[in-house]
Amino acid sequence: LFQITYFDLENFKYQVKMLFISQNYTSKVDLWQMGALFSAFCAIATFLLCIFNREPETFFSGLSSKTAYRFCGLKSYEDKVSAQFKRCSLVHVNVLLRHGTRAPDSKSIKSFTDLHERLKESYNNGSPIPYKLLTHPIPFKNAAAKELLPRGFQEHDGLGRRFFNLMRQHFNFTIENVDFYSSSIDRCIASGRAFYNGFINGPTIKPIWNRTLYCGNEEIPNSCLLNNQSPEINNNDHYKKKNITINNYLLRFFADCKNYIENIEKNKSAIREYYQFLNSNYIINSYENFIKRFNLKRENYTFDDLKIIFLACAYEVAAMDDYDDLSPWCSLLTPYDYPVWEYLADLKHYWRKSYGYELNYEQSCPLLGEIIQQIYNVAINFQKNNYSQNNPTLHRGSFWFGHAETILPIVAALGIFNNSIGHSTLHKLTADSFDERLRMIYDTDVPSPTMFRTSYIAPFAGNVAFLLYYCPDLEDSDNDLDKFRVKVLINEKTISWPLASSIQPPTLDHPGETNASLTTILQYFNGCMPNNYDNNKVCSLHKTF
Repeated sequence: LFQITYFDLENFKYQVKMLFISQNYTSKVDLWQMGALFSAFCAIATFLLCIFNREPETFFSGLSSKTAYRFCGLKSYEDKVSAQFKRCSLVHVNVLLRHGTRAPDSKSIKSFTDLHERLKESYNNGSPIPYKLLTHPIPFKNAAAKELLPRGFQEHDGLGRRFFNLMRQHFNFTIENVDFYSSSIDRCIASGRAFYNGFINGPTIKPIWNRTLYCGNEEIPNSCLLNNQSPEINNNDHYKKKNITINNYLLRFFADCKNYIENIEKNKSAIREYYQFLNSNYIINSYENFIKRFNLKRENYTFDDLKIIFLACAYEVAAMDDYDDLSPWCSLLTPYDYPVWEYLADLKHYWRKSYGYELNYEQSCPLLGEIIQQIYNVAINFQKNNYSQNNPTLHRGSFWFGHAETILPIVAALGIFNNSIGHSTLHKLTADSFDERLRMIYDTDVPSPTMFRTSYIAPFAGNVAFLLYYCPDLEDSDNDLDKFRVKVLINEKTISWPLASSIQPPTLDHPGETNASLTTILQYFNGCMPNNYDNNKVCSLHKTF
């Protein structure tokens, strides 16, 4: 009955306030005013019900890159071509994954401690700070900075089990036909180990949420995850030790590209839209509301403190057990505030890691090219062996463990979730686009396939899967490669891929299809292939912004 937005709470408060002001607190309220108030009450009650039931589009789903994987609000995009895959055979799976839920960095943990002390002081001076916050442990005070948390282990253990089941439903394979790669960063390696544990059906991992517990980097700790001497593992005939190959060149390309580091990562002017929105009325209003709600002194609090609150809430929501109470840090912001601070974070991700600049995603070519090369090699091998699923030499899967800075550029290189689709000119994410963002999120039941939103793309444990299918009846072509189709999944959901659209350029009504022919992919990404891509040309210092 009601189309609920985050602004209903503020509208309800405003209507109540204006109603009683207009009546001077004593006059009778006429029927139309009662009706308006009742409607507003019903709307906000419905909204709060959604919050408590944790529906997909509560603030749980909008915490930018700190969104929990289980709260990612992305839904599958379906088209007519999807049904035709019933006649196809899955041949190969190639998946890029972000590490799971991690602890904050040491700077953030220090900021939580500092802000907690100032809020405690304000409470002692009469501010109505929630008492529960004051007795709540400082988030992650005893955790190792940036290390994988128990929830992160559990996320990847589950992903490993689900991708194993997907593959086993379509073909038999052994672990020798599957490869694992990781960046050298501990949380990525730990994520790979947890994924591998699930992939080989090791002991189930449970997300033990304890603010004094963290998972170290030497071996997978028994208290977090898995006893490597477990009899279930040692007695498993299918279990064989599989090494994770470290490859920073492919998975941390952003850390070695000098052109990117100097001109974008270290260049504040490259994210001017971020700073412009930081000084917008939306941020100012959120700050003023915070000050007034808790009767705080402005000289003691800044805009940065609200960013810290947003982060503290996001990290605790991601790490908490499903039956834990909501972090009291989350109560310091209103439902009105969350999409504002999410958008601020997304502007930084967009301009530093995604469509903001071509270099952001052009530098991901070595990894994307290697993935496509592996897929192509599998297709050729499959052809040479008469399309047999029983070929023991067929490479069945690759799993890559990296970062948000790995996934966001790859998704941009693929052209997915691009706001420019359907526009005659580039349609970038800007400080002035916030209202448009809200409409795209809340005006439809299914998330827009042309909307950039970090929580849809790179939540904790976010992933991009390339599924190679052989479809003998799908294409009437002399080129056998046309019978190989690649479907891309984002966070295990089918998506609209503009590259695959039968209408070029894609339109808002026809933004893409769920899969593309291998021939189309090889042609489109020819410049990214290992023998064609020139990393020195892209990453040497020669561009300015």
